[in-house]
Amino acid sequence: MVTKENNLQKPNVLLISVDHWPGRFLSALGHPVVLTPTLDQLLANGVGFTNAYCTTPMCVPARRELMTGTFARTHGNLPERDLGGQRGLRFN
Repeated sequence: MVTKENNLQKPNVLLISVDHWPGRFLSALGHPVVLTPTLDQLLANGVGFTNAYCTTPMCVPARRELMTGTFARTHGNLPERDLGGQRGLRFN
């Protein structure tokens, strides 16, 4: 049962996942041209991770890794380069 007391102890988590957008393109992190006021506000009021590593920097495989907590080779959704030059993605 969720009560007001135990609900206040749970952290709020917002995960923003985008494709082909380098994290350095935030004005809060000093980019001289790109303006990102909403993301800057979120960063000012929360925690930003400025050093991260992604084992699968491709859209669908990376998202499946986030959802399943396993590597792409485990869930079968591999980037194209891991398929020996074949086009598309392989699903088990």
